[in-house]
Amino acid sequence: MLQPELYVADPGLKERLAGQDQRTRRAVAEPLCGTLIRHHVYVAPEPDRKAALDDLDNVPFFVDIDDPELNRKLARGLRGAPPGRAARMAGEGFFYTFPTGRYTGEIFALLDGKRSLREIFAAVRRKVAGKGVTDEVLRADFAPVFERMSFHDQLFLRHKSIPAPLPVTQEDWAAWGEQPSG
Repeated sequence: MLQPELYVADPGLKERLAGQDQRTRRAVAEPLCGTLIRHHVYVAPEPDRKAALDDLDNVPFFVDIDDPELNRKLARGLRGAPPGRAARMAGEGFFYTFPTGRYTGEIFALLDGKRSLREIFAAVRRKVAGKGVTDEVLRADFAPVFERMSFHDQLFLRHKSIPAPLPVTQEDWAAWGEQPSG
């Protein structure tokens, strides 16, 4: 949500923003977005290190989504969808589309913030009796969805050795003086 090009239509302004450093770009995007009420901080052992889908010990998890059944709802909507169909994700102040793959629905059904990609992919293979459905096939199927949702700060990865993020509670919302949406 801190990508100013999401909110700016003028090509000249977009070009000027593209030449700015990350901090400046985010500073411009924040007031344009208008829905950010807090920031997240992520820690890595080295600069510019980012969890990747290539490491099957990473665990995908949703960020700041109050609905613990979201993955199952998404899975129901995505199961049986023809590969390449555009699915739409909408929330307060944003919407975006992402392409679906052959196994997207089955993968989403297993996203619980606890299972690693390795565990998810093994379960998908068992479910679809997938001869020839390799980790690489499943990773490639999930990658476009993950990349789009990650870009919009909805879905991230953490290594299985890192504890799951603590959920946001009603008390947290009250302490921040905000009401949860949804």
